[in-house]
Amino acid sequence: MSHLERAHDARATADTDDGRRASSDPSPSTQSAWKRTIASCEVRFPLTPYKSQVQVMSAVVRAARRGTCALVESPTGSGKTLALLCAALAWSESESERREDVGVDDDEDGEEDEARKRETKRIGNGKPPKIYYATRTHAQIAQIVGELSRTAYKPHTVVLASREHYCVNKSARKGGDVNAECRRLMDAGAAGGDGKGCFYSGQGASKLASLAKNHPDALDIEDLVKMGTSKKGCPYFASKIMAESAELIFCPYNYLLDPRTRSAMDIDIEGSLIIFDEAHNIEDTAREAASEEIILDDVANAIDRLSEMRRRATANVSECELVLRSMKGVYDWFIGFCDEKSPSYGLKQAQEALSAMVRGEQILQTLAEAGLTEESVLEVMRALGVITKYNQENKDPKERVAGSVFNTCEKVLNPIKFLLSRGEVTARDYKIVFTKTRESDRVVSTQRVNSELNRLPVEELVKINFWALNPALAFRELVSENGGARSVVLTSGTLAPLNSFASELGVPFPIRMEAPHCVDMDRQVWGGIVAAGPSNIALNAGYKSRGDTSFQDELGACLRDVAKVTPHGLLMFFPSYSLLETIVRRWRETGLLRAIEQASGKKIFQEPGKSCSYGKKPVTLETVLEKYYSAVATSVKAAKHPYAPAPANAKCRGAILFAVCRGKISEGIDFADANARAVICVGIPYPNIKDALVAAKRSYNEEGAHRGLLSGSKWYDQQAFRALNQAVGRCLRHRHDHGAIMLVDSRFNNSNIQALPKWLRPAMQKSASRFGDQVKSLENFFVSHAENPPSDDAPASKTGDQRKNSKRARVSIVATSPRKAMRNTPITSFFQKASTSNATHSDPLMRDIEQPSKKTKDDQIGDYEAPVFTDDDELDVDIDALMADNHELSPEANVAQVLDGVEWEDWEDDDDLMAQAVQATQTAHTMSKVESTTPTEQVLDVVSPLKQRAKKVCGDDSVCAKCGNTRYSQIDTENDDRIALQSQYLDCVLQTKANDIHEFAVVEMRGGCCASPPSETVEFDRDLRVAFSRVNSCDGDRLIGLRVEATNAMYAHLCDRVLLRQHDARA
Repeated sequence: MSHLERAHDARATADTDDGRRASSDPSPSTQSAWKRTIASCEVRFPLTPYKSQVQVMSAVVRAARRGTCALVESPTGSGKTLALLCAALAWSESESERREDVGVDDDEDGEEDEARKRETKRIGNGKPPKIYYATRTHAQIAQIVGELSRTAYKPHTVVLASREHYCVNKSARKGGDVNAECRRLMDAGAAGGDGKGCFYSGQGASKLASLAKNHPDALDIEDLVKMGTSKKGCPYFASKIMAESAELIFCPYNYLLDPRTRSAMDIDIEGSLIIFDEAHNIEDTAREAASEEIILDDVANAIDRLSEMRRRATANVSECELVLRSMKGVYDWFIGFCDEKSPSYGLKQAQEALSAMVRGEQILQTLAEAGLTEESVLEVMRALGVITKYNQENKDPKERVAGSVFNTCEKVLNPIKFLLSRGEVTARDYKIVFTKTRESDRVVSTQRVNSELNRLPVEELVKINFWALNPALAFRELVSENGGARSVVLTSGTLAPLNSFASELGVPFPIRMEAPHCVDMDRQVWGGIVAAGPSNIALNAGYKSRGDTSFQDELGACLRDVAKVTPHGLLMFFPSYSLLETIVRRWRETGLLRAIEQASGKKIFQEPGKSCSYGKKPVTLETVLEKYYSAVATSVKAAKHPYAPAPANAKCRGAILFAVCRGKISEGIDFADANARAVICVGIPYPNIKDALVAAKRSYNEEGAHRGLLSGSKWYDQQAFRALNQAVGRCLRHRHDHGAIMLVDSRFNNSNIQALPKWLRPAMQKSASRFGDQVKSLENFFVSHAENPPSDDAPASKTGDQRKNSKRARVSIVATSPRKAMRNTPITSFFQKASTSNATHSDPLMRDIEQPSKKTKDDQIGDYEAPVFTDDDELDVDIDALMADNHELSPEANVAQVLDGVEWEDWEDDDDLMAQAVQATQTAHTMSKVESTTPTEQVLDVVSPLKQRAKKVCGDDSVCAKCGNTRYSQIDTENDDRIALQSQYLDCVLQTKANDIHEFAVVEMRGGCCASPPSETVEFDRDLRVAFSRVNSCDGDRLIGLRVEATNAMYAHLCDRVLLRQHDARA
């Protein structure tokens, strides 16, 4: 695969390191600027890594090699995602080779050696290892898939997603509930085969899976949906087929943690490496996976349908009876507890509902009477699996029942399985909560009328919640010896505090790492704790003092002074929506809100909540963010440059966005550069202590402290600081970014700031104590950045609008190539020209490293020689020493950070002719001149390694009579580069005979010459892998030459040059 096919994806994440670029290598198999051997695994990385990235790769490889779990905290913007992918895939390659070499020999008695048995099982019986990369949302998965295209690794991949994301059947999507409609169509198709099923499933899905597996690039959800629509195949079922042989599988958290989802998606984690990215909420997610909410009427309906299935069953009768008997036993307990007429009635009046909470150990006897014990529940689950599969495969409509019946059975039995897994030990990890409310508008169904079960009145709605208070219940299954993963890596930009994971998740984490930030903490970060405001009134957002109007007014005065000296965008986080509403209401009533806007010149926006008071009409988060970004962009445009504030007379000098910790803005949205020059966090975001689940969890931990759990108070504190760390992480999104982080509350002290991320702690300890001094220091911080902007021409110095409208904006060109990733990065050929001197290493670490006898392009970038670790099992080395000889790249490489690629998307029909013209919204401006990312709009000259000659045009006597410009034929091309090319495209365009050899003079695209501007239509030459635009004479009557718009590494020296037809050149 060519270098173009391995270039950067348009969906790069915020972790993308635009400041560093890989060396351009024409070799199709090696796109790596950096190589190391870590614990016997050769890791290839497309860039020269940061210190933090080396640490991340080391931790992942060591965890995978040893079969242990790891905690990896690496700040946002440090390239964590790329490091995780490269390390995991390097281990996969090494492990695949090792598994091929492992054999199993019988001893003389024909019995295998027990140690060899265990090793064979541990490594997966020779099967290639699987890597599961899990994150919170599908949007994040799309970004990670984009990062994968930057690496030299090309594993078979698949993205697992729900029917809602993958369904391409328009009739199924019209119904609203895609899951239910899909199951109905599948049931109809399996039952009768009368055309009522889904046309896209079956053979269509199999064909789609085959096409997708053979696609040269990793496909995300959008790609597979597009292909499924075109090829008439179901992406959902195709993804399940692809997962069987995939080496790298992307999925959301719950696909791995939730046993029901794992079973439904046929996910086999045995012997695999699992990476949970953005894993700061993994404890909550694991608790939710072992928890369940059940509606009593759904249980009754499922039992009625199972009874019908049992009466008509001709196979698996005993299994059906076992499941039915167990479900009836559980239902009898539920109905008895909730029926006022029953002697076991246990509900009590609580506010607007009747409710009760039962401890897990109190229901062991009740479950035993229903036939469910620690041993029998596994047999019941096995029987449920048997009848579920039988029902799916059964074509007799009389015996089949809806799939929702078995789904309800799973919802009931799964939490009971967890509760009984270790008897009383795990039973105490549960609280069962019954809630009964009255809903007068509920409708009586026919099934309910015909039911033989004891039922409550129709207007009574009963919900039974199984609350798992121990996340280890679900998490331990991932690493169990019986079918568990080999290693689990938890990683995030804000994992701190780390000490709760081992006790909460029930798994040891021997490998722990807190990486430093890639930014200069002394120069790019301002941190401060504000304990009192301008009037020296203490600021305490605790529950007792937050209602004090003096606190609210002092907080407003504090914001006013900070906003005056902060350029562009400012985020302010509150512990809860209720406090946010209270504060905003007070400021609006007193006129302080308007005073803040007038003093700072910033517009104020508010994250919409359940009862958002911002504006007269309900607003969406998307609308608020759009207005906020627009205000910031207006401010940036008015400024001298993006690092300077807007002038005092500007119409808009930025924006302030009020948000809430644990809200959508605090965890899932990127605010890079001017969008968040400062983040203010008000108070400590403790969970609502009055919430029943929070109170139950805190009490549970307090009671279990003697078992090694965190105490209830420590757990409560860590929940608060984990939410706080997510909020402060909205600032500083890449290595060129700078910003201020301000914690406003007198309760912050030297003790609890240890719960902040490691990289932020020193900044907080250096801040001044008086508010006036802090504001002055903050003002100086921003003035310094305005007067001394970064020397690197960082792409992040632009706002979103500037990037969108710049000449280097990324464009999509629909091409005839069947390969999506045809992207142009010709500037990277500069890197090969950098100095390759092999300086003697003074570092002791480097002396024992065997130097290659012959250098290759993979082993070096600039004057940076690639060392190799010799330790087979450890990486206990000085990372600083490892990075010591990593010198700066050439000026060309530093400039190259502003260059993106041209993205080539698939044409619907792979068989289209190669020369079809397509419309480009913008051409890639590369090689000789690169637009500066600063707002001065200066053009930065790049010294090209090419021989740029023949820049002089001939005398003024040879001019075009029409336009008055020098004819291209008069350009002195005597000393220009010349090239001979051969392709079908050139034969067609130049109207010559087939297989002709075409000679061109290579000249610069010059102004003041007789020619029309290059065509906006870009044409792709499939033979040469080059994109051309035509250059015609000024009247457009005659083709003069072709301008090279995008190319592969072989013809990089032609990019942005005009190939002048030989008879139009004066030799």
